[in-house]
Amino acid sequence: MFKSSVVFILFILSSSVWAVTEVNFDFGYDRTVYGDSRQNSVINRTYNGAIALYFFDYTALEFNYTNGKQVTSEKNKILITNTNYSIMEMQNRLTTQVFGVGLRQALSSSKSRIKPMISMGYARQFTDDSTDYTLEENTTHVRNIISGAHTKKRNDAVFGTFALQLGITRNFAIKGSVQTIFPAFVWNKVRDNLKYLAGLTWVF
Repeated sequence: MFKSSVVFILFILSSSVWAVTEVNFDFGYDRTVYGDSRQNSVINRTYNGAIALYFFDYTALEFNYTNGKQVTSEKNKILITNTNYSIMEMQNRLTTQVFGVGLRQALSSSKSRIKPMISMGYARQFTDDSTDYTLEENTTHVRNIISGAHTKKRNDAVFGTFALQLGITRNFAIKGSVQTIFPAFVWNKVRDNLKYLAGLTWVF
């Protein structure tokens, strides 16, 4: 069955019915620092890849994959009640993988140098969330790292993207985009998970 699936995918990608094929690679990074001594931080890294197969001049079938990692580090000393220990540091790691398939709609001709586009479709989202704590014994100041909650989830979701592509050559462009993913049919969550990405596009 696996071989059949691979053959089918290769057939789709090589089929002559596609007028144009676009391959995209995008990256996003942001860092937030907070706390009285700027001792706490939230770092987000996002990698995205997509293939768009245009069956009309303005409309394409899109397959995409997103890998994101968020690391939250807090260094605030917290005394644990009724013990001789303090929490010195907490680090939370949230890894997200998203596999999506949907439609991409260009808002200008493929020959335009500036090309806005929107995409939307179904996504399967996998999350892995874990937290570690650094404890210190208040008398000896010996530290130990212990693991806290570790959860894995799989959700059905919807992805949406607005992108603006600037052609450099006939077959190469740079692109900026805003991406969101939210639980299926929960439309009031669209603005809760926005990612801003920059990347490159190859046109075949």
